[in-house]
Amino acid sequence: MFCKAWATHRVRMNTHTKKKTLHLLFKSLIA
Repeated sequence: MFCKAWATHRVRMNTHTKKKTLHLLFKSLIA
């Protein structure tokens, strides 16, 4: 149970980081 929750959290954080990176990349392209 704990492992599943941890894995879900990891995936969520990973997705968030990717979105953040894409957003920064997008901003630098516009600038």
